[in-house]
Amino acid sequence: MKERHPFKEDVIYRPGKWTTMERSIQYLRELAVLQVIYGDLDDKQLSKDPYEVMRKWDGKTTSNLEARLRVKEQQVPIATTTVHWRQYRTNRDSLIPIHKLIRRLESQGVISKTHSPFNSPIWPVQKSNGEWRLTVDYRGLNEVTPPVSAAVPDMLELQYELESKAAKWYATIDIAFFSIPVAAECRPQVAFTWRVVQYTWNRLPQGWKHSPTICHGLIQTALEQGEAPEHLQYIDDIIVWGNTAEEVFEKGKKIVQILLKAGFAIKQRKVKGPAQEIQFLGIKWQDGCRQIPMEGL
Repeated sequence: MKERHPFKEDVIYRPGKWTTMERSIQYLRELAVLQVIYGDLDDKQLSKDPYEVMRKWDGKTTSNLEARLRVKEQQVPIATTTVHWRQYRTNRDSLIPIHKLIRRLESQGVISKTHSPFNSPIWPVQKSNGEWRLTVDYRGLNEVTPPVSAAVPDMLELQYELESKAAKWYATIDIAFFSIPVAAECRPQVAFTWRVVQYTWNRLPQGWKHSPTICHGLIQTALEQGEAPEHLQYIDDIIVWGNTAEEVFEKGKKIVQILLKAGFAIKQRKVKGPAQEIQFLGIKWQDGCRQIPMEGL
């Protein structure tokens, strides 16, 4: 990539949208993800406006990543007793968005209709951008689910380690959580009901007791087997760093390649950087130091 796409030196001579180093780096990052996914962009396409290239592939990303899903179905711990909690009243503002979300998830194969003695209530959560997340209250199920020995890293320890790197440039990668399929015999226990229709998750659901641990372990194994460059990982969030944008770009590209090859889905908008300031673990990082996010004040 770097032979065909010089960084700062050539950017100032390009017309149109090629006006800043930041936009050039952003385009290179997005283009690298596209090339890893599709592998058939030619030189003529590379010379086009970056937004035109992105528009060309818009709409193909989901289907192509879905087709590449090769993560092995996971045998997860089964609850020791049946738990059936009835649905309670939810926020009225969430009804239409959640209905649309359920239809979309069903069409993507993430959830499917079922008949199960288990049931847990939906508890929609509104994101900071106004969108709604389909979450399920698995407190009852979690209480009767056997433990596992593995655990996720301590977030504070990761922050201290990242701070010790004193990096100038960063990039983050957020893996799609629904990349991990659950074995059919394990699915009934995570059932939920929406408008008198019962559904269950075909992928590892958010809110279930062992989802973070299983997700972290699978991604960690894939990165180790792929000999990934130095990075830090917290469940499905990954950060790389370096002294130059080019160094960070190459590290990020390598990790994306490893994860896609292992079958994990990665959304383009979830790959951030290279940048000199970036957010990771809810904290803004710049010059190896933690910054207080101003929008949180």
